Amino acid sequence: MVLLACLLALLMFVPAVPAFAEGLNDGRVLFGEDFTLESGEELDGDLAALIAITICLLPMPFFVAVATLAAVLFGWTAVGLLVGQRLLAALKVQETNQLVAVLVGVLLISLLTAVPCLGRLFAVVVGSLGLGAVVLTRFGTMAYPPAPAPVASAEPGETG
Repeated sequence: MVLLACLLALLMFVPAVPAFAEGLNDGRVLFGEDFTLESGEELDGDLAALIAITICLLPMPFFVAVATLAAVLFGWTAVGLLVGQRLLAALKVQETNQLVAVLVGVLLISLLTAVPCLGRLFAVVVGSLGLGAVVLTRFGTMAYPPAPAPVASAEPGETG
């Protein structure tokens, strides 16, 4: 509804829009006079390549969004496993299963994200931690990169 109101306001205040739309109809505005398509004409090679690339890459944002969502959920589960293992160790549970640790950790994280004011911030932090872990380990196919060793200073220390 808001978009419709904005378009009507555009038509009221910018009188050149209908003329531009008329030029779109015969191809003069988008492609210039050389690319107007009449019966029997063929597309230029560059224009055909541009249209093919545009059409073939159209579903890419959807695939990227699905991959990002999968990575965030995978990371959420990994953070849930870590939190669950730490919580079960703190409660001194003797025999722990990874599935139980994941369920406990994800349940705790989900309860904390339901807090009215800080829950969304906590969800963003946990999601970012999980996404970072997933990216660094490439969905768990590589070992987590080790921390760099501290560099010893070449200067002798002051004794006081």
